Amino acid sequence: MLDGFEGGKKWAIFGLLLACHVYFLQIYPHFISPNELSRLLLTSAMVDDHSLSVDNAIKRYGHTQDMASFGGHYYSDKAIGVSVLGIPAFLAMRGAEFVSGIQFSTPAAIFWLRLITITVPSILFLGLFSKFWSRLKPDSKYIPHFVFLHLFGTVVFTYTMQFVSHYLLGIFLFSSACYLNEYRIDEQRPARLLILAGVFAGFSLLLEFPAIFPVTVIGIFALTVVRVFRRFVYFAVPVVSAVVLILLCNYAIFGTPWDVTYRHMTSSFHVSAHAKGIVGIGFPTLEALYGLLFSRHHGLFFISPFLLLSLPGYYYLLATERWSFLAGLFIGIVVSTVLIYSAFSYWIAGWNFGPRYLTSIIPFLSTAAFYFGDDFLRKDLLSRSAFVAVAIWSVLCATIGTITFPFPPDNLTDPVFFLNIPLLLNGATGLNLFGNPWFFFTLPACTFLVMTFIPGKKLSPAKLIAPGFSFLAFTALLFTVAFLSRPAPTAMEYYARGSVYLYLGRYDRSLSEMYLALDARPDDKSKLLIQERINHLARMVPQ
Repeated sequence: MLDGFEGGKKWAIFGLLLACHVYFLQIYPHFISPNELSRLLLTSAMVDDHSLSVDNAIKRYGHTQDMASFGGHYYSDKAIGVSVLGIPAFLAMRGAEFVSGIQFSTPAAIFWLRLITITVPSILFLGLFSKFWSRLKPDSKYIPHFVFLHLFGTVVFTYTMQFVSHYLLGIFLFSSACYLNEYRIDEQRPARLLILAGVFAGFSLLLEFPAIFPVTVIGIFALTVVRVFRRFVYFAVPVVSAVVLILLCNYAIFGTPWDVTYRHMTSSFHVSAHAKGIVGIGFPTLEALYGLLFSRHHGLFFISPFLLLSLPGYYYLLATERWSFLAGLFIGIVVSTVLIYSAFSYWIAGWNFGPRYLTSIIPFLSTAAFYFGDDFLRKDLLSRSAFVAVAIWSVLCATIGTITFPFPPDNLTDPVFFLNIPLLLNGATGLNLFGNPWFFFTLPACTFLVMTFIPGKKLSPAKLIAPGFSFLAFTALLFTVAFLSRPAPTAMEYYARGSVYLYLGRYDRSLSEMYLALDARPDDKSKLLIQERINHLARMVPQ
């Protein structure tokens, strides 16, 4: 239970973090995430029907576009890992339904599976994370600050609140790499460490098909460490077992192990996207690299600029004798992941907040950013002010994007400033515990104070005045520049924002956005689409 923190403090932190994750239920009046629903359908099919076909599960929970069709049956297009991990939570839900006589709705079922399968394990991982960082920097006093920033200042917060695989994949890859490093430095070379490295690497393959590339990197580094084949088997057997399981699933669906669901998707758009190259993967492009890393649209470093500290962080890690091996392994995982997704024809990855495909590399980037940032924060006031400004930016962008509507339409060029911030200012969010979205911010604030509280340390208010003004000035400057440099929205972007208001049940705001879309001079085809939506909304909004 958050072993990186002491005594009763870890229970308080766990409770606060859990409250932060459940305050917004991610339940919307007119929207269900296709990605999450597809995984729910597969879990239901395995438990209720003892099958990989989701035909009957669709009757229970509804249809989604994230599906494949073959031989007259429907299947989830996702890797099976998350759905398999969701089985215990699903069985508990079925037990609760049997006892109460009340069946969970589709949104409630997704929320429950998400909470037990993704959210709670992700919170518990933070304790192991902080313990590892304490080994990197035994004298650091900023570990709690960076743990908080890792969670609330990146899209990790977003994807610990969805029934998807991306952050779990990061946890499994990180764990595999760390166990391999433990084996390397342990003079006794215990086999259990190699087995654990292999188990986490193998299950990574079950979470996402492209995980084969970072897992291959781990395998190459394992070969350089083990060198003796009979011991390498300890690592290889779990990985090979995962590959065999994937091939068996393919055989059960297609009658051959060499076909994949992504080649049989029901959505015509997805079919065309995956038809390019090898199942949608070609060569990396500069457009995708920029889009995934720096763009206002999806850029990892736009949302979380503090992660740029990982670049000098890795430079200094590589220069240390103790951590150079692990740093090289981390870099290999990060680079292979970025390159494979920048080679994907649909790197935008649909309606999602931030580069969800890159969520798995954030633990590796946060680690290197902490390694350098710990020293950076010990410098002069100017350096600390710049860091605090980008940290505040990261936290606000990531949390606002997550708690409002973390599924921005893929045609929005600036979802943070054009969609998420206006949604919050208008009180437009999904279902939450207390009805007031602004109350949420007291929870991460309390979490930060509890995490960073040092008993017996007294702070002089007078000594906080100058740094406080400096931090606020830098932050205000950063947001002002970003706001003034935002791109002018198009008619279809107004239409997209209006559609989001519709999904949230805010019909009056949706209608207003549609009129703005008309004023933005759309082309004839778009104008007909917008006018049709206006006519529909006019019947729903009281005059």
